[in-house]
Amino acid sequence: MTVKLHIKKALLHLGYEVRRIRPEQIGHDPFKDMQRLVDSKAPVLFDVGANRGQSVAAFREYFPSSNVHAFEPSPSTFELLKAQINGAPNIHLSNIALGANCERKVLIENSQDTVSSLLPPGKEFRWGSVKSRTEVDVRSIDTYCEAAGITRIDILKSDTQGFDYEVLKGGLGMLQRHRIHMIYVELNFLDLYVGMPRFEEMYRFLKELGFDLVSFYNITWQESRLGWLDGLFIDPQWQKA
Repeated sequence: MTVKLHIKKALLHLGYEVRRIRPEQIGHDPFKDMQRLVDSKAPVLFDVGANRGQSVAAFREYFPSSNVHAFEPSPSTFELLKAQINGAPNIHLSNIALGANCERKVLIENSQDTVSSLLPPGKEFRWGSVKSRTEVDVRSIDTYCEAAGITRIDILKSDTQGFDYEVLKGGLGMLQRHRIHMIYVELNFLDLYVGMPRFEEMYRFLKELGFDLVSFYNITWQESRLGWLDGLFIDPQWQKA
């Protein structure tokens, strides 16, 4: 065994994996891949489930000339998001959820705000505890875009803890007109939230709309089983307005 293999084996034992990454390699950094694939100098980006602004910060780094529309339904987390953004230009913040319909729903807020959801915790949910239940406004992508005069979305990122299928259904008009170029979404294999779709349902929905899979990212396991991952999808029939 070479010295290199000894080192790799020792690092694996400590929980680290060493791989050689080519600078142009797809599938390593989702935001770098989006940057490669976007075809606009001033892309329109949707961050659905913005939380405290983690993805907004990445969008600002990789797409400094973008227009970002960020949605966070929790009133308390929204205040943290506003503080993080601190009036940065071309970032539009909305204290609402996105879903299939325009309505009022109850947000189940968790003590760990990254796992708050419009769906109840499922049997394989393992984090925090319910902190509060808050009624929030829900709008759809289509109605929001119509009201805001948005004719295209270059990148739609959705991380809504099991509610992403509803988010996508609310953008069916934009999707069917091929006005959403890329979708970056969490895909689940476990019963984390009651009523959430499984991986195959989400994947089939996007394939039937003509989207191709670019890559998977951030693969996570729970109790020796594949738990969830992020997927980047692209519409080859993209009709840029």
